[in-house]
Amino acid sequence: MKFDKQFILQLKQVFQSISAQIIPLYEGSDSINVRLKKDRSQVTDADIISSRILVEFLSETGYPVLSEEGSRISDGTHEFWVIDPLDGTADFVNHTGDFSFMIAFISGAKPVFGAVYNPLKDIMFYASQEKGAYRIDPSTREDKLLVSQEQRIQNMTLVVSKNHSLPIDMQIAHQLDVKHTLQMGSLGLKAVSIAEQNAHIYFNTSSKTSIWDTAAAEIIISEAGGRITDLKGHKLVYDLSTLRNTNGVVISNDTNHTKILTIIQATIAHEKKN
Repeated sequence: MKFDKQFILQLKQVFQSISAQIIPLYEGSDSINVRLKKDRSQVTDADIISSRILVEFLSETGYPVLSEEGSRISDGTHEFWVIDPLDGTADFVNHTGDFSFMIAFISGAKPVFGAVYNPLKDIMFYASQEKGAYRIDPSTREDKLLVSQEQRIQNMTLVVSKNHSLPIDMQIAHQLDVKHTLQMGSLGLKAVSIAEQNAHIYFNTSSKTSIWDTAAAEIIISEAGGRITDLKGHKLVYDLSTLRNTNGVVISNDTNHTKILTIIQATIAHEKKN
């Protein structure tokens, strides 16, 4: 699979076409049709519209597509697309502005290409393995992304969730003793905030994120010089038999990732004893 400039431009055009259909739903507060899935998470007409268009476009590449909203593929598939058609559905429903479209291509059990698109700002972030991470603004200007080189955790900014924080997360934030926090929805947008040097750390201690939540984020963060692991410091697993990130997620600018993990692990262990 080639991720050349022609494909990148086509992909942004597809994202823009999805935006043209779902932004009217977002701006019309009475027109968001919200339903609950089996796992009690929300799904809207916007999720379905985005999924349908992305699956149709990516299927033309000849590779199967795994979508959060229904498109499934068989175990044993080694190269495939994974998409989160609307990352931040709760934020879409609540009109916070923090939602995105995310796609990634998995090869050899890891993401080798990924893109995160912010539809309200018409900004696309993308990365290819060993080719760097980039930001394309509405004028099609392209800038390379590199994470901050800040090393002192106390000087870092922690990006936190608007809708999915757990009580333990506040304890971890206190132990990290970071100088600033940034509240944001959409895991994809949190990741690119680190790639853009607007933040330095993000963690999710739950077992509820899935590979479509992290695949695009991983390749973009990695190519921008950052790091993403689970809470134990292991690489995330992109296995069709295990769609969940059962041991959580930690993203950083990688200047002090090991110490951040140690603080998170110690805080969780302390809370479990009490």
